[in-house]
Amino acid sequence: MATGEPAVIKNEGPEFSPECPNIVLAERVDCYPDSGASQQACRKRGCCWHPLDQTNVPWCFFATNHGYEVMDSSTGPGNVNAQLRRLPSPSLFGADIEDLTFHAEMQTANRLRFKITDAHKQRFEVPHEHVTPPKSPYTGVLNYEFELVKKPFGVR
Repeated sequence: MATGEPAVIKNEGPEFSPECPNIVLAERVDCYPDSGASQQACRKRGCCWHPLDQTNVPWCFFATNHGYEVMDSSTGPGNVNAQLRRLPSPSLFGADIEDLTFHAEMQTANRLRFKITDAHKQRFEVPHEHVTPPKSPYTGVLNYEFELVKKPFGVR
């Protein structure tokens, strides 16, 4: 620094290599929603870069080895629970939570409620004043299908 040369910061641990299979265009999740996306900036975030002629499809999108994976899951009448663990990948915002809990309730034929929380630390939750949960699990016919995607974690 005294020499006027920029400091070189070395990454600790193994270098991350994004897994970028041919992801369906409709399932790409934008990894660079802010302005200034480029191949170099995208790769720095640990994401996939694949430019297209279409403007409504993200060119920079999350890799399949980015995010969380389901470690354990269980289903009950009208609900799904899962334990999630963060995949080793670059952090986009810092202070990532390593273990999460996922809970989904099929509340009515038209309403699914899901919640993702820190598995080890309780945090403030905004109370729901206008939506009251059902007194018993909904067991009727649903007007939607629910799928828990295990790796990377997702809800479809």
